Amino acid sequence: MKPKLVVYTTLPTTMLEAKAQAHAGAPEGTTILARAQTSGRGRHGRAWHSAPDAGVWMTMILRPPLERIATFAELSLVAGIAVCKAVQGMGVGAARLKWPNDVLVGDKKLAGILLESDRGAVLVGVGLNLVRSDARELPETIADIYTGLADHVGTPPWEGEAEPQEAPVVYTSKALMNELATWYDQWKAHGFSKLTGIYADLDALKDSDVRVMATDGTQVEGKARGVNARGELCVETNRGITEVRAGEVERVRR
Repeated sequence: MKPKLVVYTTLPTTMLEAKAQAHAGAPEGTTILARAQTSGRGRHGRAWHSAPDAGVWMTMILRPPLERIATFAELSLVAGIAVCKAVQGMGVGAARLKWPNDVLVGDKKLAGILLESDRGAVLVGVGLNLVRSDARELPETIADIYTGLADHVGTPPWEGEAEPQEAPVVYTSKALMNELATWYDQWKAHGFSKLTGIYADLDALKDSDVRVMATDGTQVEGKARGVNARGELCVETNRGITEVRAGEVERVRR
C-alpha cells in the first residue's frame, strides 16, 4: 500500500474527517493530518489535548480484505508496533507498547492509538506528543504522565529539512505513515500471529503485575504474560491463564 498525506491547519478531529472522506470513496492509505484539533479525543471519548504543532494528530483510512475484517481489532496492536518502530528510528530507543493502544517511555505516555470501523473501512488514529513536557501547559490529570518525543532525542530528526513546513509535524507524520503502511501490509498478508514475536520485544507489560478491567466488566489481576496470536492480553492468575480481548490495564505496584 502506498499512503498519501493530506494536511489541514485545523480540524475538529482527524477521525471525523477521515470518516467523511472514507464515505466519499477515498482510497486506502489516505492519511488525514491536522496541525491542531479543536475536539481531539482518545479511547472511550476521553479528551486528547491537541495544541497547534505540539504533536502529530493523524488518521489513516484502511480497507482490509474480507478475510481480515473479522479480526480488524488486531490493527490497534499492529499500529502500536508501527508507531513504536517509527519513534525508535527517530532516536527514542526506550519506546515500548502498553496493551492495547499506548506507546510509553518508562511510565509516561508518548502516543496513543484509536481504532474505529465504519462501512467496511477501518480508521486508525494516532496521537503522538512532540514537544518537550516543560514546554506545554497541561491539565493536572495528565501532566505527570505526559512525555514528548523532544524529551528523548538530542538533535531532533527533522532539523535540516529543506522544507520548513515539514518540520517537525509533517516530517514525523510521514515516518509514522510509512511504518503504518509497512506493518499493515504484513498483517494483511499473514495476520497478527506472525507479528507476536515483534510485539513481545516491545511489550512494556510483560511479567508485570497488572489489573485489567475487561469491556464486559470482568476484573482480572495477575501477571501479564504477553499477547497471543489473536492480540489478546494473557494474564496468569491463580486459576491459570485468562485471555482478555479488550479492556483497560494498569500496573499494580507490590
